[in-house]
Amino acid sequence: MSECWRLFPDQAGVCDFRARQWPGNGHAGVYLVMAKDGEVIYVGQTLSLGYRFSQYFKNENGNCVVRSSSWSETPASLVVIEADDDKKYERLSLEEYLIERLMPIDNIRGK
Repeated sequence: MSECWRLFPDQAGVCDFRARQWPGNGHAGVYLVMAKDGEVIYVGQTLSLGYRFSQYFKNENGNCVVRSSSWSETPASLVVIEADDDKKYERLSLEEYLIERLMPIDNIRGK
């Protein structure tokens, strides 16, 4: 499990993509998207963590920008749990367990 990775680490709301890479980039895994207060708002799983994050957030001149307004709260940080690419059922099971246990608002809303 990774440490909490802040999307906007400085006060200006800037994340320097040129100096940093997505946590778990190039690996499969389960991820938790959290609001500013640390509440988990979404749990997902993917075969490529870095690619999935680039779908949710974009690099605009080195800054992190949230691509969609469909989040219940503005995402502020991520935690990832890397998994073996060939263990799809483990990722799916962990995702399902975490959704059931944490009841993230954006999973419940059917995001």
